Amino acid sequence: MIHSIEECLQAILEKPFEEGWDKNGEPPLCMIYQKIFKIVKPFDTFLEVGPGIGDFSLYLLSQNKKVEMLDIKETNLGMMKKICEEKGYDYIFHSQDIVKTILTKSYDVVIAVEVIEHIVDYKKAIYNMMKLVKHKVVLTTPVLNCFSSPDHKHSFSKEDFKFIEKPYKIEKIISKKDDLKTGQRCFLIEIDV
Repeated sequence: MIHSIEECLQAILEKPFEEGWDKNGEPPLCMIYQKIFKIVKPFDTFLEVGPGIGDFSLYLLSQNKKVEMLDIKETNLGMMKKICEEKGYDYIFHSQDIVKTILTKSYDVVIAVEVIEHIVDYKKAIYNMMKLVKHKVVLTTPVLNCFSSPDHKHSFSKEDFKFIEKPYKIEKIISKKDDLKTGQRCFLIEIDV
């Protein structure tokens, strides 16, 4: 069963990141979000790069976090904006490309969930994220060609992240129940700045 964007966003607020709320593994990406939230929970200010429909940002806002979002387009955010207005959540959206960003503000954490595989110059994007952060950059991306899409510019192995000059951890995680059968996985990369 496919859910509407509004149903996905309401599910984030009603039962955040519960595994298996949809037997087809539709959004939210429960396991990924659970792991990311454990990492970022102690922090207060966030920049989410490529927020998609804004589901993770909406959850952070519901937890009284200060959230800004950056994306080259904001077409998917209509429903999230409506929910934020209804709930009185404050957020800022920057319509920019992370590779060419002019932001100079500093955030506790910069997050990019399933984004860097879509960016031609992903190294520059990650460097720019590291310039904007006080504590951590948290990224997820498919391992090799898992979850392939015509929009993906890259597929990654662990070796593709050796250019990062700051201390970082990288692990493979199962993102949805269906991945247990297929073996498809994502990388979770945590960079300490």
